[in-house]
Amino acid sequence: RNYTTGFYFKTKEVNDDPKVHYFRKNAAVITMNRDIIEEVDFEGARFLHITGITAALSADTLDALYAAIEKARANNMFISFDPNIRKQLWKSEECMVDTLNALASRCDLVLPGIKEGKTLTGKDTKEEIADFYLKRGAKAVIIKLGEEGAYLKTETEDKVIPGFVVKEVVDTVGAGDGFATGVLSALLDGESYEQACVRGNAIGARMITSKEDNEFLPTREELAERLKYYADHFWLMFDGDKLISFVDGMVTDRADLTDDMYERAEMHDENGAWQMIFGVNTVPEYREKGYAGQLIKRAIEDARAQGRKGL
Repeated sequence: RNYTTGFYFKTKEVNDDPKVHYFRKNAAVITMNRDIIEEVDFEGARFLHITGITAALSADTLDALYAAIEKARANNMFISFDPNIRKQLWKSEECMVDTLNALASRCDLVLPGIKEGKTLTGKDTKEEIADFYLKRGAKAVIIKLGEEGAYLKTETEDKVIPGFVVKEVVDTVGAGDGFATGVLSALLDGESYEQACVRGNAIGARMITSKEDNEFLPTREELAERLKYYADHFWLMFDGDKLISFVDGMVTDRADLTDDMYERAEMHDENGAWQMIFGVNTVPEYREKGYAGQLIKRAIEDARAQGRKGL
């Protein structure tokens, strides 16, 4: 039997997110089944990441996911799951909800967006959504909150990790995949869930500044370099162990903040005359309490103590 190559078109909208049109009918991917998974050597692999899109394509691809999960468990692998809801691929919403929640219950980490979480659980808050999956077996739940960042909940952690300020949003398609890339690559590097969320937020923010879905994904080395440049120029505020606000920016001899500073971390000059402020980020429930102002004040004091001309 002949099969086609699956593909999709993405439209450009003036005042809305792009619309994506999928062409997967009779695509070769629907032939993926349990037998193919059995032929894959999982030995030495540490992570398995699965997506709800694969579950929606056919009965065989769904069964292939269950086979992959079974094989990953047998090899003591960490399993993560991004629901990636695509309603047009499902025969009904009830089938979609039941299937995706069944898959999520077999995974260690669940990565829904806030709207996806509400659809799948019927819950209204991020805390309730996280509890829904934790009670069903997940070790951690990270909920994507858009510009607010990400919400992390485990048995011992319950916090919002603020997102990064983006001056101009070009295209939001691919931001979720970029976020997952950041989170999983950080966990593979041995970072904590919180640090994984920081990396996920950073890559997700970078993604939406490009019209391409993966054009701006940084390498591990590039991301490490950026964090290295800015490590001493983040001002953080905590409520107990919860990060509630932060301010950040590079140092330079240029008095004016320009677009290229957001894009080129290497422009940071530790001996520069001016401390730039790239963003002020505060968890929503802590806003309008003066916390960001306190951080700005501290940044000013530190800049003065370091002999800078100003902010």
